[in-house]
Amino acid sequence: MKYSIYILYGISFISIMLAFIALLKQKTYINEVTKEVTEVELPLLGRLKTNYPSLVFLAMGIFLAVFVFNKSYNTKRIWEISGTFIDPTRTITNWSEGELNIQPSAIIRKTIDSIGNYHICLELTDGQEIEDVVEVITYTNQKFSFNLEPSQERKKKERDDNSSLLAISTTSTRKYKPATLNYFKY
Repeated sequence: MKYSIYILYGISFISIMLAFIALLKQKTYINEVTKEVTEVELPLLGRLKTNYPSLVFLAMGIFLAVFVFNKSYNTKRIWEISGTFIDPTRTITNWSEGELNIQPSAIIRKTIDSIGNYHICLELTDGQEIEDVVEVITYTNQKFSFNLEPSQERKKKERDDNSSLLAISTTSTRKYKPATLNYFKY
């Protein structure tokens, strides 16, 4: 873990300890208008004669500790997928008129340039790989379509099958070989 996580845990611990010290000293506050002791009703704790600063420190400390815990144990990793689509008829002039999708969708950013190069960024939980999450990558326009199943392509690559479209596989990227689009025949 990073040192900043320990620092934030320290700050939340100090905040919670200060809250308990303030609660033990229990200075009560009087409402200036009604001249009565200020009370706060909390859903789970009921009515409390309040010491606002201690409750603020307590809430802040608990919130910070939960926030840091979630950030430190639910780490995400950015994955990149890239490749090229090939138009067998050379009639596509604007690749962005088609739709580039992933099932299920966890896309941060997706682009396809004027010559059919695509680039997709995903955010996955640390330890997951693209093949564990992404079922299919599709490109569709008015005349063409293409489906790529990352898990199938990886299995082919592991068997040294030359028909695999997976060219490069790293810990956070997948680069696919050029893929020829399928033409719709009406």
